[in-house]
Amino acid sequence: MLAGMASAPAGSADPAPVEPVAVSARPITEFHIGRTDKQFGQLEFVGGLEMTSPSRDFGALSAFRFLKAGSDFIGVADTGYWFFGSVARDADRRPVGIQNFRMQQMVD
Repeated sequence: MLAGMASAPAGSADPAPVEPVAVSARPITEFHIGRTDKQFGQLEFVGGLEMTSPSRDFGALSAFRFLKAGSDFIGVADTGYWFFGSVARDADRRPVGIQNFRMQQMVD
């Protein structure tokens, strides 16, 4: 039994399936509640999203990186999952939602 396991090539674990996950997103339109300030030094607040999901694996989104400027992204969650999706934007390019959100369990 051990000989068979030892001869398996490293990294031969089958990849976990990429599963769609239902996500609701609520736009955040103000950086400071009750204030309309948008400019902070050289930075401009264009909006944000509050996201929720019924999935128990959703949450603790640690980091993400845009694959396509301002839309398609990949990230990592503290729950041991990769996540993928796209940011939906309005006509003024403000974030209004998340589309095609998916998660994939990390494997060795």
